Amino acid sequence: MFYTRFNTLQGEMLAFSEADQLTGLYFSNQKKQPYLPSYQFVTLEATSATTALFQETRKQVNAYFDLALKQFDLPLNAKGSEFQQQVWQQLTSIPYGETVTYKWMADQLKKPKAVRAIAQAIGKNPLILCNPCHRVIATSGKLAGYSAGIEKKAFLLHLESSI
Repeated sequence: MFYTRFNTLQGEMLAFSEADQLTGLYFSNQKKQPYLPSYQFVTLEATSATTALFQETRKQVNAYFDLALKQFDLPLNAKGSEFQQQVWQQLTSIPYGETVTYKWMADQLKKPKAVRAIAQAIGKNPLILCNPCHRVIATSGKLAGYSAGIEKKAFLLHLESSI
């Protein structure tokens, strides 16, 4: 289990991996991150398959912020309950530059009364950009809940709408 830090247009990010799969991607100030002492730090200058994964992650994140990438193509392995996995998978179906509501998510998952549970699962999304949870907004159109902060959510939505 490894992690690295790298700088982006929106500040420092942390990437986590296990078995050459990305298990976490977080803004460094984000809530609900893995406990760092449980992971071994890897510099991006080291040589290994893990480092190659981290270098590719950094490359794709920077391309996303430079408006050159709309969908991530990384080996992902988000750990969570079956319900969380369903929610996170549904996030990947939201088109770039578009938003949906928590209610829409509930309807798509055929769990119309699970809006709060879906919001909680989204809040625990370990791959913040790869599973684009910033594209989910309140039914009223307001920006609601984002573990990296509402300002970051607003930035990401603005970034995607600028193409």
